[in-house]
Amino acid sequence: MNPAVGPVISQIDTFAFSIILMVCSALISALLTMICFWLKGLRHRMDKHENSLYRLKENLPIEYVRRDDWVRWSLKIEKKIEGVENKIDKKTDDLSKLIQKFFKGGINES
Repeated sequence: MNPAVGPVISQIDTFAFSIILMVCSALISALLTMICFWLKGLRHRMDKHENSLYRLKENLPIEYVRRDDWVRWSLKIEKKIEGVENKIDKKTDDLSKLIQKFFKGGINES
């Protein structure tokens, strides 16, 4: 082997290694930059969801009715409606009796 060729190959190897090292460091740098941007976007989305969760927690006591409360209130309302319905039925029956009495022979005003 020619002694002058050895240092040339060594310089080429060193140069090639330097280029490979620069390309690898550029790729790693680009990859890390992309990961940073991805993490920023992820953090932004996470903050957005966290804010909406806090808003939901604030509005929950205002908008939410517990099942037990709903059942109790709806039963109370149903009882009141039934009471009104019974009063209307009684008045309708009384009115019907008066109308029948009127057509049978009149109503005595006493």
